[in-house]
Amino acid sequence: MSLLLEYLNQKDYEYYLGVGYADSCVSTMVKIESDFRVENMLTIVQSLHGLHFYKQSKVIMHEPAVIRALQAQDIRCSFGNMHPVLIGLDLNVTIIVNFDSTTNQLTIVVAQSVRNQPTHFRYFYRDQVSRLVSGYTDIFLTTIDMGRGLLHFVHQNNNDSLHTGHEVLQIKTIDSGMRIMKIRSEEIHMKFSQLLMDPSGTYAFYTVPEKNKQQSVYQMKVDYPNFTLDAQKTSQEKAKIFAVNQDDRILPVDRNALVVWKFAGEKRSAWLYEGSCTGSSQRKKSFHQIGCILSGINDPTGRLSIKIHRIRRHL
Repeated sequence: MSLLLEYLNQKDYEYYLGVGYADSCVSTMVKIESDFRVENMLTIVQSLHGLHFYKQSKVIMHEPAVIRALQAQDIRCSFGNMHPVLIGLDLNVTIIVNFDSTTNQLTIVVAQSVRNQPTHFRYFYRDQVSRLVSGYTDIFLTTIDMGRGLLHFVHQNNNDSLHTGHEVLQIKTIDSGMRIMKIRSEEIHMKFSQLLMDPSGTYAFYTVPEKNKQQSVYQMKVDYPNFTLDAQKTSQEKAKIFAVNQDDRILPVDRNALVVWKFAGEKRSAWLYEGSCTGSSQRKKSFHQIGCILSGINDPTGRLSIKIHRIRRHL
């Protein structure tokens, strides 16, 4: 883990490691301190496994009230579509995105957890998403651009059709709380298997499924207000940086560093990649493997996921 710590700007930001299962809201989050070790990760995964499969665990959660309240109210969610936007000693705020494929209804829930008080849920946004092709939406992805306060929502069918919908929602804090509104909607003729923004919001990273059970990883420069995910309609910088296996996951650490959460033989390992500059334009076109951060993490079902959250320090 010491290798990862070298890439974290802990002077201006706090970093948290989220661990959970892809199809469940059962998850935990721990602060990445300078003394964080592989042994800490192994303990977290073992405890989380007990909570997910056997409903019992000694894991210390960062947001236990949120998780318990979600389960009690039967609010559907998945680890990949839960986005902590405020993490503090007394107040945690998490944005939870739900999509009902039978009704094509998009719902955004804001969970506010105050110490020693019940968790409050507010339904800030509901919308009927236009169905692109016949059949149900089988896949939906979300990611947050924390710098601009934008939520990206991608929905597509799990079939041969290349029709994909991309919605951009703006999240604003106002005197009465929070406002969420759609500011962009587009149709893309491309399939995505992953979509993430780097913490600075400078680049979008996404993967496209390929043959032979692989995914191609792309890096695209974000150019607002005309940003689009459709590579055929834009002159934005875009580069294929490498390929990963279909069960691997990518995690942007910053605009120049990625963690690949690799899966092989029912185990996970995390590898750090660093981007290099080429040419006079200094475009980031290639990423090189730096080293292994951790290995030997048990994942018999192939559903264990991790996320890295960056929150600005409040001085």
